[in-house]
Amino acid sequence: MTGISKRFGPVRALENANLEIARGSILGLVGQNGAGKSTIIKVLAGIIKPDGGSIVINGETVTSLTPASVEKLGVHFIHQDRLLVPTATVGEAVFLGHEIGLGPFVSRRAMERRAADLLKRFFGMELPAGTLVKDLTTAQQKVVQITRALAQKASVLVLDEPTAALVKREVDSLFDVLRRLRDDGIAVVFISHYMQEIEKLCDRVTVMRNGTDVGTVDPRQTPIDEIIAMMIARDVGEMFPKRSVTLGAPVLEVSKLRLGGSFENIGFNVRAGEIVGFTGLLGSGAKEIVQCLFGLKTAEGGQIKVEGREVALSTPVKA
Repeated sequence: MTGISKRFGPVRALENANLEIARGSILGLVGQNGAGKSTIIKVLAGIIKPDGGSIVINGETVTSLTPASVEKLGVHFIHQDRLLVPTATVGEAVFLGHEIGLGPFVSRRAMERRAADLLKRFFGMELPAGTLVKDLTTAQQKVVQITRALAQKASVLVLDEPTAALVKREVDSLFDVLRRLRDDGIAVVFISHYMQEIEKLCDRVTVMRNGTDVGTVDPRQTPIDEIIAMMIARDVGEMFPKRSVTLGAPVLEVSKLRLGGSFENIGFNVRAGEIVGFTGLLGSGAKEIVQCLFGLKTAEGGQIKVEGREVALSTPVKA
């Protein structure tokens, strides 16, 4: 994609933006909200018609794209929302819209057999293709979406925030899948706000800002802070300068907090005048800790003190 431009009335969404995706590589696409990531991907998907620029896919210059024509060219999109029919089998989901059969008759057995072959070939998975989509894990549903694209001979996969609803082990499993596809010669575009994932997975990273690309770098040789600085056009330290704050006494004290299956031996203090953040992937326990503090869940052990007084936060009202 070269020199792509797009305006919506007076608003410049894209201006001379470029995006190059090499076969057999994983390209990270990053930028702040409003940087133009979604718009340039919608142009590639045939959803938005650009005002200017050129697009070449597999050596072929294309002048008019539609979602259907893009798929025929081998470009497929894995959206953040899982666009699967919950009551369909894995085989039916993989071949939805491209059913296998004779004339008007659909062969569910043939689709399930072919889907099972694809899952084993590309992912080494022994997932029964007769399983209903609703009975799969979130990560398995992502794999089914990818398999659907591979069944249609995808050469380019674009994944939009694919890890947003995954726990860490599922993220690791998905990354293994994407690396395997890369090694098979498929080009992957990975859109994410998680910079650690970009650093861990991608071969190159294209940074967008204010509707254009501002550089493509190797994440293994470029510090994350430098990539973020490219995104925001200033040093991270300038955006979040350190401030001298006089902290007061602890207002909230947590020690040895425990909730089976979620977290163990958690302890921290929050002092007056202090901002404390909690972060972590889905399943890391951060959400459950906060739920215990608000009385939405009851901790199985440990101690919580508010202004020096031990409390039992068993309900939101008490909290």
